[in-house]
Amino acid sequence: MTTVFMSVNESAPDFELASTGGTIRLSDARGLHPVVLYVMRAFSCPICQGHVRALNKLTPTLPDTQVLILGGGSLLQAQHLASRLHLTVPVLADPTGEVLERYTFAKLLDVWQRSGTVVIDRQGQTRMLQASFNPANGFAARDVVECVRTLDSA
Repeated sequence: MTTVFMSVNESAPDFELASTGGTIRLSDARGLHPVVLYVMRAFSCPICQGHVRALNKLTPTLPDTQVLILGGGSLLQAQHLASRLHLTVPVLADPTGEVLERYTFAKLLDVWQRSGTVVIDRQGQTRMLQASFNPANGFAARDVVECVRTLDSA
């Protein structure tokens, strides 16, 4: 696989993945609502799990926005995470890592994994991309809310 480094104001790569809420295809959101995609380093990452909990609680304040959690691993792992954390948002499983790679979250040297947040507008353009090898820097609720509100006012 060839790593593609995505950036802000580019078309978000489409994907279709199994999730805890059924099959999700990103392009189904086009023209309907923005998408907030949080990418976990691993379903077992405790810092990422904290971000997922925060984002799950934040979801009601993001009306007309689809919130998705993405992790490299199996659907069974995604289901366990959703059940254990009592999530109301879908958790997507990317067992091959192909979507993670297309979204700039592939492992570096098969060791270091990024986590982060991507906000995609109604037209499918990336409006925020926050990626970090340090999981503590992969999510900022204030930045997500501000970005989504900016989309609503545009």
